[in-house]
Amino acid sequence: MFLNKLYYPSLPIDGISAKEAIAKLKESDNKIAEIAVEGDSIWYITSSENKGILLHFYQVEGEHWNNQILFRNYLRSNPDVSKEYHQ
Repeated sequence: MFLNKLYYPSLPIDGISAKEAIAKLKESDNKIAEIAVEGDSIWYITSSENKGILLHFYQVEGEHWNNQILFRNYLRSNPDVSKEYHQ
């Protein structure tokens, strides 16, 4: 007998469960959904075909946020690199 049970780990965010966060992502037209705001930081949940569902915490306009935006823009303007990255 094989049982397949989904496991939703607790999130380090008050007021939203992992199951609710995943539901927000599934309702989104994008592969990213904002799930919470705490002060000047925003929590996002993202999905990708090869990495599953990931939770990210970014401080808006912080260094990491800006680096992610630059990397996203680089991939968008370089389709061959983007294809290789997503394999």
